[in-house]
Amino acid sequence: MRADRRALLLVSSVLALAAPACSKRSAPWLERAEVTFEGEDDEALLALNAAGAKAQWLTELKAAGFVPLADGQHLPEGATGWRLSLALAVDGPSSSSARVRVDGVVELKTRADGLVHQLEVSAEQSPSAEGLEEQREAARGALARALKDAATGAALTLSLTGKSEAELVALLGSGRKREQTLALAVLAERKSPAALNPLIKQLQADDLDVARKAVGGLLQLGDRGAVPALIEASRAKDYVFQREIVFALGALGGDEAEAYLSLMAEGHDEPLMRASAKAALDEMVTRRDGGTRENK
Repeated sequence: MRADRRALLLVSSVLALAAPACSKRSAPWLERAEVTFEGEDDEALLALNAAGAKAQWLTELKAAGFVPLADGQHLPEGATGWRLSLALAVDGPSSSSARVRVDGVVELKTRADGLVHQLEVSAEQSPSAEGLEEQREAARGALARALKDAATGAALTLSLTGKSEAELVALLGSGRKREQTLALAVLAERKSPAALNPLIKQLQADDLDVARKAVGGLLQLGDRGAVPALIEASRAKDYVFQREIVFALGALGGDEAEAYLSLMAEGHDEPLMRASAKAALDEMVTRRDGGTRENK
């Protein structure tokens, strides 16, 4: 997948709202599940439409413990119903990679709230040989793994919302990698100061996908203490990532972010970077430099 497309998919909708707690003991109720493909050629490569992918995902969601509501069935009193959406993007073999990759973003919402949780999934598979059918088989294999990951990740995310901050922090050091990633996301959603340093560490990763997820987590956290680390990270990455940092700094706001953006707007070598910094500064002025959240 081209870097710009993958970045758009991974960083979309990062300003999540706080989530209502899900019971540790009860299985999550599923009110609705939707699947969409982001690319025009995705369905053709898979020979599968969104409805077919949705049917596969529902099977995985049930296996992960979700309980779908039947037609006409009402939620039990006091229960929370979840509405899940999965946006997928398929990247076929190219001159730079022989593998098929499927990236996805899962959004978990309740009926009354906006975006509550978000998680990213990805899977790859190499075709067994050259040819359309082999590419299609690889794409479907990658899709199957991505759908399973999306289902198990959604179930794990909801189970983590019932844990205390201390329990989540403990998972950062002792949990499996998937648990660590999702526990950190929940801490960021709760605006926990404990999320700041782990997210900054991720921001320094050479893997751009990991760094981008850290930017999203820091925006959710809304702590201006991340500004110096964001500035430093931008210097070690390409212009696409630097633009993402520019808009993240504009969203966080504050004197230090304003000073850096002013420097970029006035003196960066690239016109696009100057324009991006100017746009971020204008947004800060519109908000009277309040940022997306007040510093606490």
